Amino acid sequence: MAAGKNTDKFYLGGMDATEQALQLIKEGTIYRTTIDINPKGTGKILIDTAIDVIENGPKTEPIAISLNPVTIDNVAQFIQE
Repeated sequence: MAAGKNTDKFYLGGMDATEQALQLIKEGTIYRTTIDINPKGTGKILIDTAIDVIENGPKTEPIAISLNPVTIDNVAQFIQE
């Protein structure tokens, strides 16, 4: 319970899958989800796209970036120990 409230009906979440967020999820707190934006993979896509635009001109098609939801079910995969 958080502040005397039943947290079965609501929760908090965020982005970036920080160490603090992962730990809070692992502990089963009201903070129950985050999104791993895969900074290394996303950065590579952004740099590759920038180079491609410089060399070949503007793009019109969308560029897919992988985002991974993190919950209590998979948080262990994301925790660096």
